[in-house]
Amino acid sequence: MDYSVSAISMLRVVSLMKIDFNDATYTLPIPLMWSIVQGQLAIVAANIPLLRRVFSRNITRILDGFIPPQAHDALKGS
Repeated sequence: MDYSVSAISMLRVVSLMKIDFNDATYTLPIPLMWSIVQGQLAIVAANIPLLRRVFSRNITRILDGFIPPQAHDALKGS
């Protein structure tokens, strides 16, 4: 996940270099979007280790309605 933040950072730097200040209203939205995406993706990447415990406890409860009973028994190990 941290590689994706680095990739977004590189895209952001490249797009920032393409800003034309003579027509900023046309060239500014894409660099602004990449700046926002980079920050939000960094927050998500930082919190994934904390969310692992939440997902591991609740994944069978979440999947109950989406998978057939035979596959559910295989996931439980019985």
